[in-house]
Formats: sequence, C-alpha cells, structure tokens
Amino acid sequence: MKIFLNITVLIASSLVNPAFAQELPKLLSPAEAQSIVEDRRAKNDAAEEAYRREALGQAALAERTITKGGQKIRFRRVAAGERIEVADAIEPKSADLTMDSRFAEAAEYVHENISLGANVYGDEYSEITWRDTDTGETVSVWTNISLNYLKPIVSFTEDDIHYDYFGFVTNYTREGDEARMKMFKELGYEAESQWKYPPVRLSSDYNEYYVDAPWDAEIPEKLHRQLSALLGFYSANEEKFKREYLNSRMLQAAREADLKSNPPKEVKEVIMNYSPLRGEDAK
Repeated sequence: MKIFLNITVLIASSLVNPAFAQELPKLLSPAEAQSIVEDRRAKNDAAEEAYRREALGQAALAERTITKGGQKIRFRRVAAGERIEVADAIEPKSADLTMDSRFAEAAEYVHENISLGANVYGDEYSEITWRDTDTGETVSVWTNISLNYLKPIVSFTEDDIHYDYFGFVTNYTREGDEARMKMFKELGYEAESQWKYPPVRLSSDYNEYYVDAPWDAEIPEKLHRQLSALLGFYSANEEKFKREYLNSRMLQAAREADLKSNPPKEVKEVIMNYSPLRGEDAK
C-alpha cells in the first residue's frame, strides 16, 4: 500500500494473497438448478409425510378437531413417552470439538469490525462510506474496484487481525438511471440523476482508492488498514462471490418455475400430539 496525498494505491501483493483466495463454486446450469429445487421439494414432502405417519402412529387417548382460518387442526392426546434427561441425552460430537478449536484459534487474533456502505456504479467504480466504529464518524472514499458482489456479512483474517465486515451495497447502472429519469419525465416530474462521479480521475491500470477529505484532515490509520484488507480480500474472491450470486439467481428462477408447475398442496389437516404434564413432571 502506497499513499500519495489522498490517493492510496493497492500494491499487487495485497490483491493476490493466496491466503485470501477461496475455492470457486461450480456455476449451475438451468437444468442443475431445477434438479436441486426438485430434490429439495421431494425431501420436504417426504419429511412431512414421515412426520404425519409417526404422529398418527401413536395411539390417541383423546382427540378433538378445531378449524382456524379455514385450516383444520387435530389435537391428539397421547401417552407420555419415556423421559430423557437432557444432560444424559447430549453427547460431545466431533463437530462440537471442531467448533471449540475454531473458537480457540480465533481467540489468538485481534478482532476488528469493519462498518461501511457502498454505492456501486456499474462495473466502473464504487463510493464507500466508511464508519469509525469507535467514534461513529464517517469518511467518504472512492475506489475503482466495483464492489458489485460484496456480501452483507464477511469474515476474514490478515496479519493476525480477524476482521468482521457488516455493511450493505446499493447497485446503480447507467441504463437503470436513464430509465428512471425517462419514467419521471413521462409522468411530468423532474428528477435528478442518481449517477455520481468520483471527485478525481481514478486509474484504469491498477487498483486504488481516494479518501474524499481535506488534504490536512486527520484520517484514522485503521481506515487504510481496514480498506486495504477488505478490498484485497474482495479482489481475491470476486469471482467466487460473483458465482455465488449467479447461482442464487439461477436457483431463485428455478424455484419460481417449480412453484408454477407444482403449486403447494393444501394441507387438509394439521396433526398435533400432546401429553400434559402431571404431578412431579408439571413442576
């Protein structure tokens, strides 16, 4: 990282750190997305049917049915099953041990929260509002990195610091802005363009960001540390984030198509088994 006045150049090594790069997910085809959605629906249907069979398999001591909002609900009083003490029922699992080791590993790092929001203008540049989590003060930053696929919550580690990022991204496109302006004009209203331009010309040859503040402003050192870390992590994993986004869109389209072809079956009756507590168990 090199700082020239308010422009910070992100050196190449910070953007290709092997420790940042994560495995790329496979891009789903429409057929694969459809298969995943159909498989999930089949498993849900099977689970609901298994629950119904299990519930009705218990002998009912008494039953009553009510109708609420057009939905029938059958209450079935059944014999109380064998009581299991919680302490005896819980056994340590390998997953729990793995989680404990992760917590122990995380405790070795210094933890920092990164709080920011970003307006992303096409594939051209991003306007970042960085927030100091200690003072609440904000700083405007522009970068030539398009944060189109930055997730709302991201965690990563660099230089013995574990970062937890929380934020949001608003995407703008020139086509969308023009369509919005045209719509308002046709309705007889005037509207300002939402498209904004950086206050300085950003490089087209290398990644950098510009802190939009007076040259003599006191900028927290952690702003540069956090932005360099986050932008480096994002750049190393942009293709992964993009694929995850495209896969989620593909799955959403497959779910919508599947709902049209296989609308949810109307649940004729909800089965609810219960066994009231008595005596010592009712305490």
